[in-house]
Amino acid sequence: MNRLAIVGAGAAGVATFIAAVRAGVARTIYMIDPHPVGPGTAFSNTDRDILCNTSVDTMSVLHDVPLDFLEHLSCEGYASTAESFVPRFLVGRYLANRFVQYSAMAREQGVVVKYVSSTFKALKIHGHRRYELEFVDSPQVPSSSLMVTDVVFCTGFGPPRLPLVAQPFFNHSSFIKNPYPEASMLAMIPEKSRVLVMGSKLSAIDSAIVLCRDGHQVTMLSPSGEFPAVRARFMRSPKAAFVGEDIASVMAPGEEGCKTYSPSLHYRYVKYFSKVLRQNIGKDWSQQFSYSSTVLGRLKEEVEIAESGDSQWQEYVVDFMHAINGVHNKEDVYFDGSFHPRFERLLYRYITALALPNARKLLKYIEDGVLCVQGGEISAMDYSDRRPNAWNVSWGGEVHGFDTIVAATGYYQSRYVMSDDGRVELDVTGERGRHAITILPSMAGAHESFGGKESIWFVGAPARPRVWVPNALVVVTPLANQVIESMRQLPRVGAAA
Repeated sequence: MNRLAIVGAGAAGVATFIAAVRAGVARTIYMIDPHPVGPGTAFSNTDRDILCNTSVDTMSVLHDVPLDFLEHLSCEGYASTAESFVPRFLVGRYLANRFVQYSAMAREQGVVVKYVSSTFKALKIHGHRRYELEFVDSPQVPSSSLMVTDVVFCTGFGPPRLPLVAQPFFNHSSFIKNPYPEASMLAMIPEKSRVLVMGSKLSAIDSAIVLCRDGHQVTMLSPSGEFPAVRARFMRSPKAAFVGEDIASVMAPGEEGCKTYSPSLHYRYVKYFSKVLRQNIGKDWSQQFSYSSTVLGRLKEEVEIAESGDSQWQEYVVDFMHAINGVHNKEDVYFDGSFHPRFERLLYRYITALALPNARKLLKYIEDGVLCVQGGEISAMDYSDRRPNAWNVSWGGEVHGFDTIVAATGYYQSRYVMSDDGRVELDVTGERGRHAITILPSMAGAHESFGGKESIWFVGAPARPRVWVPNALVVVTPLANQVIESMRQLPRVGAAA
């Protein structure tokens, strides 16, 4: 009988587990993760000021019950609407709750559910749908291995990515290499400290908000010195506005796959997107964006636009994500097109936009003088406990003093690769790309060493080569169901390996 292993028990793992239980694809399901099932890294927060930047409307792990998260919040007595941006820990609780609920449902169906609290090491293929999972250390599994017939990899992103200039200080006590969990970060910083937050995107913003709230003086520094855009909600789109074929045409590679870009190509993209907005939005699209050249001016204008209800571009972000994922999943070979890098950076600014409540907090802290945002790249940094501010950090030709540094510069995009000895392994830094497992449009893995079509699948962050924003639940949930439906159509295994 089929034995399914789900490696990674965060949001993607829970969504896959629920789909597997509902479809009845296995008699035994293993949930494999060194951390508790449900929250994962993304939703293991405890602070109420750490908010989702996606609305309740898009956070369900049941593909056919899109407001399941809202129903859960209502049952828990938490007042919210489909538009609400809620604290992230509530999503973690929801995921844990649904796992318990569907574990009970599985047992009623005669399905055995086992949680393996261990770290995945490698997958050895002994033959068609005969897989041996190896673990770093697992007292729950004899010989630190497990035999299964199906595997879905749902692990998250890799370790923190640090600029070269900061890497020598990786283990320094006052250099915080990861802002999460935020409680650990806050506990490491003395009262009323001068703190440098490296980065200006979502994890850096989370850090800055709780640090400013707790009385620290904060400087945020990134090469761009820019925040993401501001949105009042992130909900399922009212209708399909973007056409996959049109997106593919404007992303098409140049002659003979040339990856050079002319300046005019950027404006070609702008023209296409402005046309889509004009056709689908009632308000003048040009009035929905800020054109200020300063961080404070742009943030202030974008908050005002979002509060007035004029940021209607936000209604079509989910539609765009689904449309571009369709482009990337049309053929077995990876789509070779791409956006002009300048335009892609602009797109991500709106796809990963700030929740309006967080934007208001940032604006207040900047206006109160406790938060400063600057653009630049660090040229040098050193530490000496003999100085009032122990850290000296140089950028823009000047030296700045700080008590603590928080690195919020993103994470490595891990990939699964085939090792020289024929094992599937997790490459946490993505440096072994030439050995990477190919991900097909079905999200099944493929490699020249496989004897045929194997039941090895990818959902969430590991699907990044095929999926834009692969960790968003509005993408993860349908993807998990797609994978399980494809698995269900495979021939049943007569007996466990």
